[in-house]
Amino acid sequence: MSQLLLTDRRFRPVFLSQFFSALGDNLLRNTLAALALFAVAGSSWMVAAATAAFVAPAAVLSGLGGELADRMDKARLIRALRLAEMLVAMVAAMGLVTGHLPVVLGALAAAGVIAALFGPVKYGILPDQLAAYRLPGANALVEGATFAAILIGSVGGSMLVSLQTGPGLAAIMILAAAALSWLSARGILSTVPAAPGLQVRVNLIASSWHLLRDLRAERRSWRAALANAWFWMSGAAVLTLLPGFVRDALGGSAALNGLFLGVFAVGIAAGSGLAASLAGGRVVLATASIGCVLLGGALLEVWHLAHVSTQPAPLAELCLSLFAAAAGAGLIAVPTQAAIQSWAAPSRRARAVGAMNVLSALGMVLSSVALIVAQAEGLEAVTLLGITGLLSLLLAPVMLLVLPANPVGDILWMLYRLLFRIEVKGLEHLPRPGEAALITPNHLSWLDAGLVMAIAEHRPLFVVDAQVARLWWVRPALRLVSWLPVDSAGPQSLKTMIAAVSAGNAMVIFPEGRLSVTGSLMEILPGTGTVADKAHAVVVPVHHQGLERTPFSRLDRSQTRRSLLPKVRVTVFPARPLEVADDLVGRARRLALTEALRDAMEEAVYLDRLSDDTLFEAVARAARRHGMGRLATQDPVSGALSYRKLLAGIDVLGGKISLGTEKREIVGLLLPTSNAAAVCLLGLSSYGRTAAMMNATAGLRGLRAAIQAARIRTVVTSRTFVAKARLSQVIDDLHQDVRVIYLEDVRATVTRRDRISGLLRAMFHTATPRVACAADDQAVVVFTSGSSGTPKGVVLSHRNLLSNVAQVAGRIGFGRDDKVLNALPMFHAFGLMGGFLLPVINGIPVFLYPSPLHYSTVPVIAYNWNATAIFGTSVFYNGYARRATPSAFRSLRLVVAGAARVAPAVRELWMEKFGLRILEGYGVTECSPVVAVNTPASNRSGTVGRLLPGMQMRLEHIPGRDDAGRLVVQGPNVMLGYLKADQPGVLQRPQDGWYDTGDIVSLDQAGHLRIHGRLTRTARPGGEMVSLEAIEDIAADLWRDAMSVAVTVPDPRKDERVVLLTDKTGAVRDDFVARARSLGAPEVMLPAEVRVLGKLPLLGAGKPDYMAATRLVLEDHPLKVDRV
Repeated sequence: MSQLLLTDRRFRPVFLSQFFSALGDNLLRNTLAALALFAVAGSSWMVAAATAAFVAPAAVLSGLGGELADRMDKARLIRALRLAEMLVAMVAAMGLVTGHLPVVLGALAAAGVIAALFGPVKYGILPDQLAAYRLPGANALVEGATFAAILIGSVGGSMLVSLQTGPGLAAIMILAAAALSWLSARGILSTVPAAPGLQVRVNLIASSWHLLRDLRAERRSWRAALANAWFWMSGAAVLTLLPGFVRDALGGSAALNGLFLGVFAVGIAAGSGLAASLAGGRVVLATASIGCVLLGGALLEVWHLAHVSTQPAPLAELCLSLFAAAAGAGLIAVPTQAAIQSWAAPSRRARAVGAMNVLSALGMVLSSVALIVAQAEGLEAVTLLGITGLLSLLLAPVMLLVLPANPVGDILWMLYRLLFRIEVKGLEHLPRPGEAALITPNHLSWLDAGLVMAIAEHRPLFVVDAQVARLWWVRPALRLVSWLPVDSAGPQSLKTMIAAVSAGNAMVIFPEGRLSVTGSLMEILPGTGTVADKAHAVVVPVHHQGLERTPFSRLDRSQTRRSLLPKVRVTVFPARPLEVADDLVGRARRLALTEALRDAMEEAVYLDRLSDDTLFEAVARAARRHGMGRLATQDPVSGALSYRKLLAGIDVLGGKISLGTEKREIVGLLLPTSNAAAVCLLGLSSYGRTAAMMNATAGLRGLRAAIQAARIRTVVTSRTFVAKARLSQVIDDLHQDVRVIYLEDVRATVTRRDRISGLLRAMFHTATPRVACAADDQAVVVFTSGSSGTPKGVVLSHRNLLSNVAQVAGRIGFGRDDKVLNALPMFHAFGLMGGFLLPVINGIPVFLYPSPLHYSTVPVIAYNWNATAIFGTSVFYNGYARRATPSAFRSLRLVVAGAARVAPAVRELWMEKFGLRILEGYGVTECSPVVAVNTPASNRSGTVGRLLPGMQMRLEHIPGRDDAGRLVVQGPNVMLGYLKADQPGVLQRPQDGWYDTGDIVSLDQAGHLRIHGRLTRTARPGGEMVSLEAIEDIAADLWRDAMSVAVTVPDPRKDERVVLLTDKTGAVRDDFVARARSLGAPEVMLPAEVRVLGKLPLLGAGKPDYMAATRLVLEDHPLKVDRV
């Protein structure tokens, strides 16, 4: 985080300007102190007086600085102050060179004036330039830089005094620091005045008083400011007392004083860094209490070592104690400053910081005066250090009780940060006190409740099962939180929860009701949605990952990669109401609310998975997360590939096939579903090329159309595949258009050095692509099936595909113990995304089989490989079911269908023979491809499921159709655009990011989509519109074990007529007419004729080839007219 902040244009100039300013001030102050103590005056009280002279202006001028900072551009104010600082530096240099200490003291007081005016703007500008979660880190860097300046100034000032030319050198360094501070300030980005109409008070005392009064009105800010004042009081006391302690207690020199001051400054920086690390982007005030304990204990140890011990105080232990004391001070400073910055309204943030500075300055002046009086009364410096430590210890419990709103949560937060390096996004979405809300986290382990408690700024109310609350190890934890016991079987529990939320409580409920046993979302139990509905409360989804890897989850080693202390990431999403139809009541309303809550939690899973990765980077991260030795892909030819071998192959093969091509060039892949296709696809991604997935079944005409549309110059294929697919003549003809690369030739050029290089890169540069690309760059070109026209190239970006992976993974709960069998062709978007990218990016092994038409072989592979998930189409599932034994698919739990409607007979056959439900989904290539899908938890036969998270839809009116509309969708998975043969290489983007699917769709009350057909697949015999798919549905109901396709051909009497093709032996039109009339179908839906074919034409993905079917009819009887 520090490196990112220091390279940030909004932070770096502010950081450098304040560093050089602090460096000049500390050089001046410490040079004066060293001269007064060791060279000229020889009296320690003058050191305290110099400190008071520097900090006193802050007591009266911080208010003015805050008002000026809120009224004007903060960057302009900083530049003006830096210019004034250069004048002061000149005066100080003159005093040092001439040896006039009163002049130097006057310059120090003037520097104090500038520092007082700069203090509010220094911390006030940070929230204007940075997001709230970056403030603790920025404050830590500012504090670290300040005390690095103290270190350099302390050591430099003390050391320079001992040199003959020391004052002159100090003068030069002070002038240089002032000049560098001014130059840095010139780079600060301008800000908008927070309160341009603010009246600046001329009465400085009144201004400071009003600021303190306003701060006092904000109770929590006042307490944080008091704690911050103790940091400055104690720090100023230590820095003031150290010179006298070194001289009187240790008999040391200026050099030893410089060493101690340096150790103290380094400790402050270390403590500030630790505080920022423990904060992790939020305000954690419990660290202030810990800092008080550390500061107090360390100072008492210094007192013990120097005052009580009979032996000379050991230097190493003194340095260690001073370092610990300073680290404790840093733990106080960072969270209290971040609290003031975060809590103050933007319009008065600088004034709030100014009030804090006034309070701190008053404290430092009071501390300096007390030290002067105490030393005048004869108290030694070491005794005063001990008193300071004792006061700090006494303040520790007070700070713990009054500072954090959720002390237990703060302590848990620090514990989780130390153990699990927890990172949180979206803390601003947590409910405020008095807001009726349900916090709904996913439930992965027994540590989840502590995690929610840790991230909550205010104590939430936990719902705890009464039986769990009686467990002996749970009872002690419940004493530390607010909780509500409920009996899941009792009818009164729901009313109790509704009453508690209605009273304005933020209630934590785990909607799954149990720990996940898969690592994914379990069933959402009814009741939670009802509580939100009845209490008129919003839902705040929380998604976390990492704790499932600990021994406190219910996942075994086959389900997750175990780790005792895994990194934990948490995302809090914006509050949302559960919206359901107002007319729903009773059970229907409860079910709808449960579905709405599931949608919210699934969307949280999806959003948490989004990234700016490319395809290669996503796979590489999966390898790092799930283990390089884990199985990634397997095929029947080349065998199993671990992630290590996969990444090595990607590097080697990707480099070979990319030779002779340019970055972002589209390279054709004409390969079957296999390891080779997977490696080539990701290899091109790593080298910044775009893979065009070419359809081997498209024929010479289709392939040439694809090559022309995408301007493909290179095609990668395999001689073995070409021979088996009988494409030799097609490839020979394509040689005229493109350069053809055969993988067998490439393999022959791979040397041992290449293999070793690939393995080393896979091991040490796992997530680094060879050529950097952006997430929105084109990744893949997939060509439409061409079922109803010329194929088009659909350009999908890395973000499109990875968004769809995240959407489907958020909707369907895949686990690490799943195994996917994919026989769908990778030139089809369903086979590419669902059958390959989805599993391999989620660490799920996938078996890639080259042909879905091997109906006897695919079930055997599923049986032997223990596949748990399979992707296919209705046609293919029908073939598998008729050839497979009842136990072939015994291990399957997910059977997902797409590309075409699932025939009722196929659905029934799978349920009867294998006891498995087919989960039907819906997609289009242009949406990467999945748009909606049924799931085990939400499945309705005859529908294609609910719209995926992250997508929007609208149904446009279709004349004559009041029950459905034309589906138009938008989402991150919608394509970049088309490549068409009529405009080769020109990307034709969708209008406003919306894609018109052309499908006729209706939506039920539960949000499930039902596809009624395509507008392009309609007929108008006699002028009346008829859905061809509706005709096919009647045929499927009549001939349940057959496939039927309805097409239109020209008709001289009725413009066009419908012909029904079927592979049902003995099918006749009279049977169809009888079934249609029994179903109440209108006469216009009766086809003109029914033809029986031995085999219907299909596309490679198993969808009917409507163009080929139409050609068959036209070639047979081009103008034949039958009576209806």
